[in-house]
Amino acid sequence: MSLEKRITIPERFQKAVNEHLVGNILDLEDFPVILSIFGESGMGKTFQLRKILEYNGFRVHSINAADLESDRAGEPTKLLRKEYVAASGEIAGGNGAAIVIDDIDTTLGEWESYTGTVNHQDLIAFFMHIADSPKTMENISSSLRRVPIFFTGNDFSKLYGPLRRPGRMNLFEYKPSIKEKAEVLTSMFGIQYYSCIVASVKRYSDVPIAFYAGLKASTLAARYSEIVKNIDYNELLRDESYRVHLRNSISRAYEEIDWEEILTSSVPCL
Repeated sequence: MSLEKRITIPERFQKAVNEHLVGNILDLEDFPVILSIFGESGMGKTFQLRKILEYNGFRVHSINAADLESDRAGEPTKLLRKEYVAASGEIAGGNGAAIVIDDIDTTLGEWESYTGTVNHQDLIAFFMHIADSPKTMENISSSLRRVPIFFTGNDFSKLYGPLRRPGRMNLFEYKPSIKEKAEVLTSMFGIQYYSCIVASVKRYSDVPIAFYAGLKASTLAARYSEIVKNIDYNELLRDESYRVHLRNSISRAYEEIDWEEILTSSVPCL
């Protein structure tokens, strides 16, 4: 299923996200407020999640792992409270809103070298409270609207066990199949390259989608660099026809790229 002209997202990924949004906006009893999307890095979890939210008109309250680290006790939890209350207000006003916390296992996970901190315990307490009572919060007198929360990460077995229990959190492992990888990459390179895309992802089945995104970006950057290396800045700044000429030259250079040759000849470092 295609969300827009040049982005294809596997149907089961969309299904998991959409079901989480609907269940929370409808305030279904015993429906988890947190959906954790996990799997190996470089497969497009965060990118695809944000595109679905954007397509459905949901404003993303974005938090990353670094935001949950602080030398000051209680600061990360204050940030989460602020974002949750703000998103709740947007939903109450008829607008879509969701909280997305990327790479949460790097901060909230209990690793071998883990040493407990006040902030770590506060964060767990906050998420446990939200999971059990998503419409109430300390020092907030009025009832809140539920806010769908999304976690992304690589290894959620490291998260606090009780938080992962059914009813508090749904877990969605995203390990795209060959077919799903090919669908995503076809929207990236074009349907005319489908056969060589399939051949490549079959041959290099362990290579993440991010490798191909990087390959495309670096190829486009090389063509762009070749065209603009001898720019006349006087004309660039003053002459619209010169700017049109350059735009057209760059566009033609991109269209002339033989992606089949590049996809076939590029060997990932495994």
